Amino acid sequence: FELIGSRGKTGERGADLINRLGVETVKQYLTRDLQNRPDQQVVECHTKLIEDQSDKTILRIRATCGEVDSKQLRKIADIAERFGKGFVHFVVRGSPEIPCIDKQHIPDIEKELGTVGLRILDGGIDNLQTCYGGCCTESIMNTHPLLRGIERKIDELGMRDLKIKISAAGCPSSCGIAHLSDIGFHGGVEPEVNASLCDGCGLCVPICKRKAIEIKDGIAIVDNEECRYCGQCLSVCPFEAITEKRRGYAVLVGGHEGKDTRLGTVIAQFVSEETALQIAEKCLNLVRARGADVAAIIDEIGIDKVKEKLTSFSDSIAVTTNNNQE
Repeated sequence: FELIGSRGKTGERGADLINRLGVETVKQYLTRDLQNRPDQQVVECHTKLIEDQSDKTILRIRATCGEVDSKQLRKIADIAERFGKGFVHFVVRGSPEIPCIDKQHIPDIEKELGTVGLRILDGGIDNLQTCYGGCCTESIMNTHPLLRGIERKIDELGMRDLKIKISAAGCPSSCGIAHLSDIGFHGGVEPEVNASLCDGCGLCVPICKRKAIEIKDGIAIVDNEECRYCGQCLSVCPFEAITEKRRGYAVLVGGHEGKDTRLGTVIAQFVSEETALQIAEKCLNLVRARGADVAAIIDEIGIDKVKEKLTSFSDSIAVTTNNNQE
């Protein structure tokens, strides 16, 4: 925080400082006083649980898109009070977890969850995660219908046991961590400048986090190699000189969390919800057929082959060949 406050520019984040100052400069600043550590005390966790030394477990509940309604929320709270320690934890992927549950109570809890349309998350495909979707002011696509459609397709195909993760985000900021999932989606909109309406006011220049816009000869020019299709320039233009050329989902595959973290690769751009769902189904079938996660499949047969298998059903898909969206 000190570094960002003293040397950061407006709107910059940690990654921006590293790009501008260099990783060594940032590292030296952050590690300079490590020998002068403040006194620290260990805080006991009241929900501490060692599962292999106990008959208790952590109950994970599926909450697609990280959403539960008020009735479901009351049921979760009731279960936490009666069967746990009155404590509920919402993990990164949005699923509620109740620690300290006696394993013998799981069948009864499962029945109670079913009365409000919830079910236990007991392995296989992890909770389908997304951001606020259409409720966010920066959202380009409402991701919730897409993920719920994918969930229905998973149930229809009987593929709930696959060990993969699926995520979506309404814009390229990717609050839904679409880049770190086997199958990921994020919304995007391609800007187009109408030179006859642009007066060169320059309001679009500072709003662009990628510095992809500059004013030349009184006209805004967008560098498509740097643009991340966030749509902020469309929102800020007072003359409606920057308009929407294309809008839709980017599809990413092969992302992975954990110690072998890797970012997903964009295989298609600006696809419709229907097409995104078709690509997801093809990817699910590919994972089932090869018995491996998407990253492993890419390592085995190559990203170009994976792109071909997942997108060859339609000539209208804008398949990406550059790396500016990865």
